Amino acid sequence: MPKKLKNIVIVGLGLMGGSLAAAVRRHFPSAHVTGVSRNRAALKTALRKHWIHAAQPDLAKAASSADLIILCTPVDIFEKSLKVIDRHARPGTLVTDVGSVKGGFLKKLLTRKWRNLEYVSAHPMAGSHASGIKAVCPGLYDAGEIFLITSGRASLAAKQAVKAFWRKIMPRLTEMDAESHDRRVAQISHLPHALAACLVLAIEKGSLKHAASGFRDATRLALGPEDVWAPIFKANASNVLQSVMRLERQLAAFRKAMSAKDAKTLSHFLKEAARRRAEI
Repeated sequence: MPKKLKNIVIVGLGLMGGSLAAAVRRHFPSAHVTGVSRNRAALKTALRKHWIHAAQPDLAKAASSADLIILCTPVDIFEKSLKVIDRHARPGTLVTDVGSVKGGFLKKLLTRKWRNLEYVSAHPMAGSHASGIKAVCPGLYDAGEIFLITSGRASLAAKQAVKAFWRKIMPRLTEMDAESHDRRVAQISHLPHALAACLVLAIEKGSLKHAASGFRDATRLALGPEDVWAPIFKANASNVLQSVMRLERQLAAFRKAMSAKDAKTLSHFLKEAARRRAEI
């Protein structure tokens, strides 16, 4: 572990932050991990579970001695947190995050010239519909891929240090710019969540009580917390709308084949979908 990453601060102790704290304790056994949250119960639980060494409700105090800070809160809180960190952190303090959108206001934060912090954004493709400290899974980050965002004004040394940190947490790391990230994630993460929500709302209430495993699997994402997902959709609106239009074209093609009772087209439609799904 690089010498300067001995004091690691995790801001937000919900599913993502709590699970990351547990992963950091495992992969960086000599690091001192501080959890920051206004939720006293979450801090108490994280201490009891030994996911963190210290609990701190005050971000300013935690930032003053940090080498690396990871933001694990909803994305619309990032700006406020970064301003606090920059006022109280030591020069060269590294900051990264787990946010699932990088454009819009966040791109401005990445390209801003900060006084004390070096901001290198990231997005681990891990998660669950569940939320809160009770949903923490210590192995959540063990599989999957993490996107490291190349956009921003951070120094090469800072980017390399953050990259080295994330490589220890997750097995696969892909570097890309903010625009490419948001376009891809809109298709494979944000659109499925929107679709799950729409699918639930499209069903008559009387039918829901009969829903079995297929419907539950298809709509699991709709259980995601709105305080996390509403800011994501807002921040990545243009890319999500493009993905929605792509979906609408597929639905239109399906509806046309159904209306015409075109068995051949329907068969091809389903076969191609199954082939693509099998590639995952």
